[in-house]
Amino acid sequence: MKPCTRHRKQLAWLAAGNLESATARDLHLHLESCPGCRSYLAELSKVTGNLFQPASAPTVEASERFHRRVLAALEKERAGQRPVSRIAWRPILLRVALPAFAVVMALAILAVIYFHPTPQPRAESAPQALTRPSVIASELQPTIANYQSVANRSLDELDELVTRQARHYPSQPALSSSTMVAGAFRSE
Repeated sequence: MKPCTRHRKQLAWLAAGNLESATARDLHLHLESCPGCRSYLAELSKVTGNLFQPASAPTVEASERFHRRVLAALEKERAGQRPVSRIAWRPILLRVALPAFAVVMALAILAVIYFHPTPQPRAESAPQALTRPSVIASELQPTIANYQSVANRSLDELDELVTRQARHYPSQPALSSSTMVAGAFRSE
């Protein structure tokens, strides 16, 4: 038979001996009339009885040789251990020294960044085109290649070159296309 579902938990507590006395009395009254709960309590009592009984002593005894080997292994392990004073410093090192070292390094890096002089741009006295000696001579031929090379260096130099050449080579009057056509017919 099955136990009553509402009494299962209380029966387990009763079998373990952890049920309040008032509730235990009410449960004992129920057990007199319910065979399912009685059998369930009997099974639980066997299990808890086996759990709480001390284990019987083993019948096997260890030999004297086994005891000597265990003692030798313990002595060997004890001899290989470090002194307690060295072990005591390890937590201090891990908890205090390493974080302190990290803070000091961070402050050093910040100090280097803060106090390091920033490189200033070099102060040039004048732009490169102005400091270069002007190689604009009036002896340059008025060709497109000469004008392009001077213009690539500086537009100011190009302006100066054109101005000098305008003074050196007097301008010829501009010929119109009608004058050229008329001149071509006259020469014939």
